[in-house]
Amino acid sequence: MRIRLINAQLLQFTPTPHFAPGELLLEDGRIIAVGEVGQWSATDADVLDMQDALVAPGLVDVHTHGRAGGDFISADAPTLQRMARSYLSVGTTTVMPTLASATLDGFLSAACRIADAALQSSGARLMGLHVEGRYLNAAKRGAHAPELLAPLDADELKDLHAKLASAFTDRGLPFPCRLSAAWELDADGRFLATAKQLGIQCSLGHTQATYAQARAAVEGGVRGFTPLYNTMPPLHHRDGG
Repeated sequence: MRIRLINAQLLQFTPTPHFAPGELLLEDGRIIAVGEVGQWSATDADVLDMQDALVAPGLVDVHTHGRAGGDFISADAPTLQRMARSYLSVGTTTVMPTLASATLDGFLSAACRIADAALQSSGARLMGLHVEGRYLNAAKRGAHAPELLAPLDADELKDLHAKLASAFTDRGLPFPCRLSAAWELDADGRFLATAKQLGIQCSLGHTQATYAQARAAVEGGVRGFTPLYNTMPPLHHRDGG
């Protein structure tokens, strides 16, 4: 099935981000071409008049604990569906549910409920998990309960990842995984090496890392910051942080 979007203001990125008149051609729910006004006037496609609305790619949120009154760590099935619809209503088409610090059983329970919801979602797509918790620096724990924090144990991570992954793969779902941790607490580097071996996307967060430690983490494979400048050492004129 083909759909042609007309009278749309499309988000463009050259030479700088801006909106400009254009048309989109979609096939079976996917964008297959972007064109100028009137370019496909003879195309065999249903026409959808956007009435000068702004059209942009769907947003992907990799760090979000919930919305619409729900939190991914505790939300039940109806709440998860309400959350997914709420995300989609504001243009977020894919969400990586983010789990705050919890017990290992709490993580697994949440993963199973989220995976079930991902199979039924009528809203934003729920894709994998972002674990932002447990392996944090207590001095920068923020809202994370101190009793739920734990040392960076590579063997525990391997076991936890296997159980979380199975909650998704047993249901036929992919399992991209993101982990935020205070990597300066990984004294021998084994925790980070294990995360990389498992294919986990690594992010530095809730950390007391010095500039040198942060650089070492990046050189070791850390590719993100959670959340940048927050729950991190402040700037100092003799220590960049």
